[in-house]
Amino acid sequence: MGVTIHAVPTEGGEPSTITIDKTGDSTGTIGIDGTNYDVYNVKARADGKKIVCNTKVLFSTVTVTVEVVAESADSSTVSVTIAGTPFGAKDGTTTYTVPTSDEKNLKQFVASSKFPVLA
Repeated sequence: MGVTIHAVPTEGGEPSTITIDKTGDSTGTIGIDGTNYDVYNVKARADGKKIVCNTKVLFSTVTVTVEVVAESADSSTVSVTIAGTPFGAKDGTTTYTVPTSDEKNLKQFVASSKFPVLA
C-alpha cells in the first residue's frame, strides 16, 4: 500500500498528484500525474522525512529525492529534486505545498516501509 500526495507548486502552476509505493526491499514506484517510474536503490531517513532513489531514463541513471522541507499546522512544503537526466534537460527542484494530512501520511509510509537507512 503506497501513499498519495496532493501537491500544488509553490511557484504556481497546475496541481499534481504524486504517488510512492514500495515493491521490494529497496525498490518501488514513483508516479507524477499518472506517469510511473520504477525506482531502485531506495534509501530513506528513519523519520520518513526524506527518500532518495534512482531510475533509468534512456541510458542515464537519474536520482530522485522527495523531502519534507517545512511543516506547519495547516500545510507543509515538500520538495522533489531530479538530477542526472540526459543533458540535464529535466534536472531541478520543485517545491510543493501539500495538506498536512498528506505530509503525515508520506512520513508514516516512508518510515514504516523500512527502506535501507539514508546515511
